[in-house]
Amino acid sequence: MVDSRDLTRDFFRIITEAHSHLESRTHNSPTKTIINEDVAMGSHILNLYEAHSEPLSLIYDIINAALQGKLEEVQEKLDGQNVSFSWIDGGLQIFSKGVNWSRMQKAISGEKPGHDAETIASTYGSRPAIKDSFLDAFKILNNILRRDPDLTERLFQNGKVSVTSLLMHPKNPNTILYDDPTLKFVEVVGLDPEIEVDGSAYKQFVSLAEQEQDDNISAGMVPILKFAENSDAKEQVAELENELDALIDRANLTRSNTVGELIYKLVLYHLEDYSFIPEHLRDAAARRLVFGDKKGLTRGSFQQKENWEKFQQIEKDKIIIMRAIAPLEQVIQKLGTYVFRTLKFVLGSDDLEGGKELQTMANNVSSAFQQGRIIADPMQMRRIEAALERAIPQLEMFEKQIEGIVFNYNGKWFKLTGLFTALNKLRGYFAFGNNPAQIKD
Repeated sequence: MVDSRDLTRDFFRIITEAHSHLESRTHNSPTKTIINEDVAMGSHILNLYEAHSEPLSLIYDIINAALQGKLEEVQEKLDGQNVSFSWIDGGLQIFSKGVNWSRMQKAISGEKPGHDAETIASTYGSRPAIKDSFLDAFKILNNILRRDPDLTERLFQNGKVSVTSLLMHPKNPNTILYDDPTLKFVEVVGLDPEIEVDGSAYKQFVSLAEQEQDDNISAGMVPILKFAENSDAKEQVAELENELDALIDRANLTRSNTVGELIYKLVLYHLEDYSFIPEHLRDAAARRLVFGDKKGLTRGSFQQKENWEKFQQIEKDKIIIMRAIAPLEQVIQKLGTYVFRTLKFVLGSDDLEGGKELQTMANNVSSAFQQGRIIADPMQMRRIEAALERAIPQLEMFEKQIEGIVFNYNGKWFKLTGLFTALNKLRGYFAFGNNPAQIKD
């Protein structure tokens, strides 16, 4: 039997050969400037198939804008470790799981400080990859913040303001592999409701960070990407619009309906495969699964208790949603691939062959699944099957080893991740958790 950690190493041998040497979120912040990433405090940046309240016409608009290179504020989406930090009583403190005002007040009072270099070393002493990468981040931040003490005090206001960043380090990689250690700033947050962030001070801080020289790691803003000319735009737009048209027509909807209404229809059709849900309950079941409407379907709706328990199970694991929206997700995946070809990425691999490692991972898992060589509990097995259904049909379209992009469209932030979301989910079942899945020899 292959240990899940060995599985990951086999699939990502680049980690050991070339580099031998948390999506955590917190509650809304009163004052903040979002730069990038759905790890931003109080923010979950939506993928297009998650934007339930938006009209379907939005997807058509973004398809046209993206493929014609007209999206604005396009930023490289990063697959990194959340590192929030602030300056308290003359010293740097970092928080690896995000920070809100309640948590920061405990740090300011001394009741529960954030990490400094000493506590990083002691807390992660048994996990050297995390320890070394965090220490590199702490060192460069500490050097930057000590360059101009007055600026540092003006920006952080003794813990009332924090900065959220993402740490990408070859020693402690996530799904996407980055060659060079770097710390990228995501947002500046005013945690104390009574204060405002000094935007000028933040800009000066970023400037200092980008000038800092460190042999181990660099720091700065998230890269802004530029489009190259796309000679295939017209054909690609027509292709994706035709696929969306067919999906919407099948659902008896129009472009003025919402994304959520389309997903509701897709789930409703999918429920036909669940014989334990009577036909007269399918509409209420779909509304509960998609919109969270629990009043329409309760224990009393089912004559047999075991059928209610089966429904509760599919509601809990959410696999039915993943399977039902596959046709819509595949259109978005394809859009991602087409758009990524027209962008030059800065931190992720810009090589069109860079995705082969993750393609190999998914194919190996698929083969093991078909051959009955995966060891996992029943819920994990169902989730692995659903993840394969998301990843395999268009697997060859994962070309660049990148997480994707974040962009602003009409004042709202969205993300486009192509095949990454499905592949990252699949890998996670074997790499993380208290009892990760394993593959037999």
